[in-house]
Amino acid sequence: MNKITTFLIVTFLYSATVAAAGPDWADRGNGGDVIACQKDGYTMYDAYEAEKRYGLTPQFILVSPAGEGDTAEEKWAMTVEIAQNLIDRLIKVDRSRWEKYSKWLQTFKEEARFVVNAELFDIPDTGIGFIPPGCELKQLVIQREPKFPHDRRYIIAMDHWLWLEPQDAAAAVIHELLYREVAALRPEVRTSEALRYFNALILSNEIAKFTPSEYLELTRRVF
Repeated sequence: MNKITTFLIVTFLYSATVAAAGPDWADRGNGGDVIACQKDGYTMYDAYEAEKRYGLTPQFILVSPAGEGDTAEEKWAMTVEIAQNLIDRLIKVDRSRWEKYSKWLQTFKEEARFVVNAELFDIPDTGIGFIPPGCELKQLVIQREPKFPHDRRYIIAMDHWLWLEPQDAAAAVIHELLYREVAALRPEVRTSEALRYFNALILSNEIAKFTPSEYLELTRRVF
């Protein structure tokens, strides 16, 4: 086999691999979903899946708003406080990630754009999943590395966001922080299943029960 033939074969195999893999997250983006039900309202998908798929019950530390919690500013303040309480569950098992996520949380709002009267295109990264009968899965957030000066990292469907309770909004924020790290370390990742499981462990506080070796293996598989 001569050098030209070898080069052509290698080039063909590389091209086929890239085509099969498809674009990575930097091109296609990724996102968090919300379950919309006419009777039961809106629920963050990760919180629903934690119970239905893994038998883990989310345990939120609810906070009292400075006001009535009715304005967008008051709801956001509650969301951030609940999200920080969730992130704080990592302090004992992973201080490095606790610091990283706490920092990203503080800049989340300024890196987000809330769009009104618009449905976000679906990002097919759910993998295995299910929803209650009569409900719909809606794209709540699309995250992508900003490409242009006026881009934002997080695009959020305000029409769905407004219906979320602060604890579900906080679960959505944690989902995005996890995806931000996973996507940077593994741009080829195709579904959010692994990070949703990690989120379920945080939401239920089961993460505190992991031994150091178990946690190390968990993070190896997720990140």
